[in-house]
Amino acid sequence: MSRHVTRTRFFPGLSVLLWATAFSTAGIAQTPAPPPQTSQLTIVHVKPDMGAAWQEYLKNDANPAVIKSGVTRRQVWTTATFGEAGEYAIVAPIADLSQFDDPTPLFKALGQEGQAALMAKRQRLIIDSRSMFITARPEMDVAPAPGYQAKLGVS
Repeated sequence: MSRHVTRTRFFPGLSVLLWATAFSTAGIAQTPAPPPQTSQLTIVHVKPDMGAAWQEYLKNDANPAVIKSGVTRRQVWTTATFGEAGEYAIVAPIADLSQFDDPTPLFKALGQEGQAALMAKRQRLIIDSRSMFITARPEMDVAPAPGYQAKLGVS
């Protein structure tokens, strides 16, 4: 008596074999994933009719002080067509959480009196602000085409 292999038995068996092969080789060749990129996100709401003064404050006061303190990268985004008017998002990378144990970059650059004066000027321009710790999760992204430059950010 000869044995006959049907499709209903062949394809499930092949699937199990392929899955076993794929996972056994993946386990051997895995490299550790890079640590996730973390950033500080600060959302600032500027008082109505203070947008131009806020932008001048960032360019002429805050940015020179932050650069003087050694901060090398920081992005400022604002709403355009969508979102709340007068809302700015300031994103700065976090190298290590121990950086929050040290005095703030503005304190390092300006000292206590200089930082207090700069913060008083800032307070006259804004309604409120809040800061968050965010973690990038690229494994959950849908990757764009190579070379694509984003035209919109959502936070």
